[in-house]
Amino acid sequence: MCKDCRTRKQLLAALKQAEAKINELTAEKQRHATMIGTFSGLSSYGGQIPGENSEFAAEIDDRLNAQGELPDIDGCKQTQDELIKTKDFLEKVLDAVEDPIFVKDSKHRLVLANAAECSLTGRRREELLGCTVNDFFPEPLAEIFREMDELVLSTGLSQIFEQMVPDVGGRLRTWQTKKSLYVDPFGEKFVVGITRDVTESKQAEEDLRKRLMTLTQPSDDKAITFEALLDLEDLQRVQDAFSDISGIASIITTPDGTPITKPSNFCRLCKDIIRSTEKGRANCFHSDSVIGRQNPGGPIIQPCLSGGLWDAGASITVGGKHVANWLIGQVRTEGQDERRLLDYARTIGADEEEFAQALREVPIMPQERLEKIAQAMFVLANKLSLLAYQNLQQAKLLHEREQREERLRASLQEKEILLREVHHRVKNNLQIISSLLSLQSSKVLDQWALDLFMESRNRIAAMALVHEELYSAGDFSRVSLKKYLEKIVPRLANPASKENGPTCMLQLEEVELSIEKAVPFGLIINELVTNAVKHGFRECQKGELRVGAHLDGSILTVIVADNGPGLPPDFDLGSSETLGMQLVLGLARQIRGTFQAQNACGATFTLAFPLD
Repeated sequence: MCKDCRTRKQLLAALKQAEAKINELTAEKQRHATMIGTFSGLSSYGGQIPGENSEFAAEIDDRLNAQGELPDIDGCKQTQDELIKTKDFLEKVLDAVEDPIFVKDSKHRLVLANAAECSLTGRRREELLGCTVNDFFPEPLAEIFREMDELVLSTGLSQIFEQMVPDVGGRLRTWQTKKSLYVDPFGEKFVVGITRDVTESKQAEEDLRKRLMTLTQPSDDKAITFEALLDLEDLQRVQDAFSDISGIASIITTPDGTPITKPSNFCRLCKDIIRSTEKGRANCFHSDSVIGRQNPGGPIIQPCLSGGLWDAGASITVGGKHVANWLIGQVRTEGQDERRLLDYARTIGADEEEFAQALREVPIMPQERLEKIAQAMFVLANKLSLLAYQNLQQAKLLHEREQREERLRASLQEKEILLREVHHRVKNNLQIISSLLSLQSSKVLDQWALDLFMESRNRIAAMALVHEELYSAGDFSRVSLKKYLEKIVPRLANPASKENGPTCMLQLEEVELSIEKAVPFGLIINELVTNAVKHGFRECQKGELRVGAHLDGSILTVIVADNGPGLPPDFDLGSSETLGMQLVLGLARQIRGTFQAQNACGATFTLAFPLD
């Protein structure tokens, strides 16, 4: 388990323990207002509120005085002592957390701050308490913090946001803050915040993004760099370890000899004398480029073209492209001509005496041992080449997958737009048909024919509402049963042409219907509600229409009931010849459901069907 995880768990356990103790003490002495009384004269950690925040303390005192005179403090001293011990314990726990923690009241004033928060702001705790963000940050930034606080206070929902904020040294850092709401036993609201510096992680994400962008270029593109192929920190550790074990110098450079990694175990002669001169440094870079050239047959072992010490090199390649050199050496071999080496001091303009002293410090290594070390370096260089190539291929695969996902998202978005337009047009067309029926019905004088027109119009409207819900909700495969019934039942029960319609009583659960079942279900509800309005209520009676939906497992049961006279004594659901009942029975079978009718203080119809 990581250190942060353990710290957070310990903090949560301690906070729960402290909160339980405080609640116990508060309940015991609530009539004395012990908790607030202590807080009015003390900071959140038991220190006196400073004079510069006396207005803040005075406001708390005023609130206490409004509740009545406080009792003698000696009468609850034991409770006071226990509470202070609990708060001292909480202080130590919070100060042990490395992340800044703070608490603000509803007026955005700090009432608690741990040691990390004090370090972040560069102020002492007594200087922080009672202050607002305006005391630390410029107005534009302070306004952002206040808006986040208000959002937490008003909604009660936790909020997480990131913001660039200068530290005490003026350097911009990226901070991630989580703010949550806490309501104390007296109903006071507080914003509790915990902040974390995520600058390094954000920078790492940006570096990774840049590496991926570089790696997704073609393998022969010059934009591909060694830094994009391998993690330099890991590479530096490998190089340092190899140099420590072998006892010789090591460095990784670009193909032209420019260093990529930091030198490992460089001798004083090369690092402080030869490379400190302009000519010597240029010769070293040239030598590294020659010794590190591509040679698939093995390492190149030869004297350095600059100082003359023995070196070895191997190339690191990716897809046939030479991207880096791994160079080792800076050793003398037995019998090497020192006079030629010393002459090089004059060539590059170095101090000859110092050059000679540094040359004597260079270790002597047998040629056979140097060759073995060079061979090991060659094997590792090939492994790095393979690893870099694998990283390149993985990056390309990742890029191709992201492109496919992007194309898929674009395709899905196009289909969603198309489906939304289809449902919208179907709904509009159905509404046009419904409107045409309404217009045509105005010319019909026969009541029986007029009823047929209205029933047909209602059925079409029920189907149109399904399509309206589909494109409005954005989910083109499912419809919210609750929202659908809340719209269609009042429309059918209280049409504009009918006065004193029944009172609708809905008891609905949140259930989603597939489009295959939503249309048949809508038509069934249309028939049942229309039938209740038409036949279930006497003219002088104030009717009640009850519609309920309950989900038991995967079975949805819907009940439509009225308080009317009920069904006729000779009513037989199976032999009913009315178009409405025949339609209901047929649609119930279509959705693999059952349908029942009975008298229970009025007519009651029950539809049950599986959702899947």
